[in-house]
Amino acid sequence: MPTLGPTIGEYYRLNGTSMFLAKKHSIYHQVEPYVHPTACDSIFRLLNLIQDGSHAEGGLRLRVDEYIQSNKSDYLFKSCIFLLFDIIVWYKNMCDRFQDVEVNKTLWRGIENKVLEQMTLGQDSLGNYHCGDVLLTYKEVKENGYNVGDKITILDIRMNTNDKTNQYYKKTAFKTQKA
Repeated sequence: MPTLGPTIGEYYRLNGTSMFLAKKHSIYHQVEPYVHPTACDSIFRLLNLIQDGSHAEGGLRLRVDEYIQSNKSDYLFKSCIFLLFDIIVWYKNMCDRFQDVEVNKTLWRGIENKVLEQMTLGQDSLGNYHCGDVLLTYKEVKENGYNVGDKITILDIRMNTNDKTNQYYKKTAFKTQKA
């Protein structure tokens, strides 16, 4: 039986809300495009810049701290502020336009996720773990003690939003168990 992700109320966090508005959410999609593409891109871009800049740890994709220190300019900071102002104005206008809660509920839907039967865990030449065309994270594999060749049941699938792997695997396993 297909499963649906959690209710949207469980995703009122910054990342989930931003991903939803930017049309990149793994659990929900907009039935009709009511968020302007420029707003979608602005939200996604600002979120990426701010998160990368605020988590001063290794392995960051954009390396914002390094960029700011080497560039000796505050233009990136100022552009983030102006982008935030623009998003706030857009959001206020959107709130004014979409005040009917019942109508708003018809504008988005949960993405149905297939329950897959037993699949064999493999590893590609880049070191990514997968079951067929579904990616499993390193964390999922290690925490569950899976090994290449194990039979695994995938209970929940989401869209893969990881920029490093989504060109190879469009879906990622969210819940799994050893078969």
